[in-house]
Amino acid sequence: YLQANKNFGIKYDIKEPDFTMHKKEEYDWFALYGNAQEEMQYGIPVPKGKPVVTSGFFDSSHSSCLVTRRSTMCYLMFLNKTPTKWFSKRQNCMETSTYGSEMVAGRIAVDAAVELHYNLRMLGAPVKGRTILFGDNKSMVTNTSMPHSTLKKRNQANNYHRVREAVASSIVSIVHVDTEYNLADMGTKALNGVKQQFFLKNQSFPPVSSA
Repeated sequence: YLQANKNFGIKYDIKEPDFTMHKKEEYDWFALYGNAQEEMQYGIPVPKGKPVVTSGFFDSSHSSCLVTRRSTMCYLMFLNKTPTKWFSKRQNCMETSTYGSEMVAGRIAVDAAVELHYNLRMLGAPVKGRTILFGDNKSMVTNTSMPHSTLKKRNQANNYHRVREAVASSIVSIVHVDTEYNLADMGTKALNGVKQQFFLKNQSFPPVSSA
């Protein structure tokens, strides 16, 4: 039918930018998300006192449930060097890849960072810079922290853009950390005594890679 009707009216109009890897120098966060900024609520108190630094860890244990093969995620939020909030639960649906379960964990950690920023500002505490979120899945970190990196799993599009928009808005920074230093491991799997004590004694900023 299409061969016989050369002037067929239904066509796909390509108006989207070409985010290919060989043109990565032409694109930045502004080209993707515009002038995205963190929302400042009306009527918040004037910040007073010393600024506080926020950070956090997130992780996911892929298919850890032997019955449903659902993943277990955890995040751990720090205020300066004091743990203030932690959360661990089995995810609501089964993810077929480690990347997918890590992306879900990253999105939930971003939401927790936004909540922490809001709570601190409502208390009148100045927040210094972004919240540094440490994750140990390098593919997820690269996809969400570099403007030119494209999504290869379209079923994760909502989580992908939620995290990237938070990075573009200077709310968070996603940084890679080696698995042995990821404190969120305490909430995703059963650890032996040596590993547990190592995490409890080293609740501080770990060495990170250039990612």
